[in-house]
Amino acid sequence: MKQSKRRTKQEMADMISSWQQSGQSKKEFCAEHQIKAHTFQYWYQKYQAEQIPSQAESAFIRLSPAEELSPHYHYTISYPNGVRLQIGREVSSTELLKLMGLV
Repeated sequence: MKQSKRRTKQEMADMISSWQQSGQSKKEFCAEHQIKAHTFQYWYQKYQAEQIPSQAESAFIRLSPAEELSPHYHYTISYPNGVRLQIGREVSSTELLKLMGLV
């Protein structure tokens, strides 16, 4: 029985990059490079999962308000039944939760 060659994480990452640039299907690439299809799929999924966090970190940017809000600014909560709740800035979060529970 022929023993499969064990590849390192870096070797598989390089293989995946080569496959992505090759234009071949996974099946064709695996046959050409003598890699079992399920092994390649395992490493491909692992590679994809590691790429997501780096993309997600750059997906958001920090925003700052253009100007200071006036002290009389109020919040408006509109409920689906048409009820609108307008609240001044001086209302505490505890009071706000109580008011929201009344509607």
